[in-house]
Amino acid sequence: LHPQMLSVRHLCSSNPLFKSSLKRVVSVRFASDSNLRLSPLHSIHQRLNAKMGGFCGWNMPFSYPNLTDSESHLHVRNSAGLFDVSHMLRLTVSGENCSEFLEKLFVVDLTRLQDGQGAYTLLMNEQGGIVDDAILSKYTDNQYYLVLNAACEEKDLAFLRKYQQEFNNSGKQVELTKREGALIAVQGPKAEAVLKELSSEASVIENMLFMNTKQAIDIAGVHCNITRCGYTGEDGFEVEIPLESAEKVVDAVLSNDYVKPAGLVTRDTLRLEAGLALYGNDLDEKHSPIESSLNWTISKRRRKDADFLGAQTVIDHLTNGVTEKRIGITAPVGRLLRPGMEVLDGEGKNVTIGKICSGGFSPSLKHPIAMAYVSKENSKIGTPLFVKAGKTTIPVQVASMPFVPTQYKLK
Repeated sequence: LHPQMLSVRHLCSSNPLFKSSLKRVVSVRFASDSNLRLSPLHSIHQRLNAKMGGFCGWNMPFSYPNLTDSESHLHVRNSAGLFDVSHMLRLTVSGENCSEFLEKLFVVDLTRLQDGQGAYTLLMNEQGGIVDDAILSKYTDNQYYLVLNAACEEKDLAFLRKYQQEFNNSGKQVELTKREGALIAVQGPKAEAVLKELSSEASVIENMLFMNTKQAIDIAGVHCNITRCGYTGEDGFEVEIPLESAEKVVDAVLSNDYVKPAGLVTRDTLRLEAGLALYGNDLDEKHSPIESSLNWTISKRRRKDADFLGAQTVIDHLTNGVTEKRIGITAPVGRLLRPGMEVLDGEGKNVTIGKICSGGFSPSLKHPIAMAYVSKENSKIGTPLFVKAGKTTIPVQVASMPFVPTQYKLK
């Protein structure tokens, strides 16, 4: 998700705090719906009377009738939701030198990945900033599946192709192929049961662990590529479906009583509770992985070799520290935390020490939560701070993330 690209008002629940936290209009990239790309599942969204809007150049579902945004959020936490994520940029990276290519541009440690395993990773620039975050899955030493953010598609493709050309011009071989098909995310504690019921390969699905990926798995009689991952903090799967069979598979998943369709509003509140960073808000090219509190994405080998783009800056930040960090914060019931709000010191001096990058009401916790970049000395968990809200201030506290425990199947 990339809220700065939203072009319609978020639908609102009956909870006034949730309503106010979601009811914001931000910049519009396209002037009219006629310029928006349609998902392969567009006809299903129309049939379900989804509230549609422009998002990163796509006409996507923000929410669906019959459930408020808060109810939809809690349904995913307790049962299962189906999200259309076909707008994500998906590439096959292949060739004799593709592993070398990927380790040059990303912080991922490919020696840790066996065939059929994936990892969350970061695409880096030469200054040590983050071009995008991604999921990279290994099929073989010479073939990988890469998923990047829709909001960064144009930028990412230009960036990757620039370095691809350099590699190929030096006598090495790397191919980038854009993937077709629909992509859905089935998320929630019932996700595994739902897919198993639709598959003749139920044991394969059951035995998959978090970040495992499988090709050509039967879902509703269709060979699909599935990865056990998602953007909600819940257990779940991303399912890549051939275009000609997309509606068949989605209708089969939705026919299960556990499953309700869910839109971008729900996806955003779920990822915030899970402490998952949002590119364009929480991550950008100005902040390193260390400032972004993503140290864990860089293995000891990658730190030692320091051969990825921007490594000099990253190693300096690891060795000498940083001046600011991304943190989680919580606020009392009855107040709102929104992106762009200034964070003040907790000693009453009204000194600005940072800014909120993502924020809103937590349907699970029933109080506001947010992420912010603040000065390092104010980043310790439990530190009391204030957030400027017009002429008043909101007392907040630095909190650990995730705000809600994740439910990934790790073993």
